[in-house]
Amino acid sequence: MKEDTRRLQLEQKQLALAEEKKEKYWKNVRRWGRLLNTWIWIIAYTVVIFSLGATFGLNFLPNAILCRDKNSLCYILRLYGTKATLPPHRSEQR
Repeated sequence: MKEDTRRLQLEQKQLALAEEKKEKYWKNVRRWGRLLNTWIWIIAYTVVIFSLGATFGLNFLPNAILCRDKNSLCYILRLYGTKATLPPHRSEQR
């Protein structure tokens, strides 16, 4: 009888310990999930703001922004208007 009660108490302690480990694991998973979710939104907002800044900077500012050549990213990202490029170097003209 005493052995059965000891075994039962031991099993209850093991179940309680397993439940506590499981609860701790899921608590950590939720914490990391919230942290990653926060960082993903911060990165997404940063990318959107940078993209809007580059688009407005290249397309809606005066034509003072010149692109190096027609294959440059600056030239490709222009939406409309004049796509001004720098004149070729003198060494290339000779």
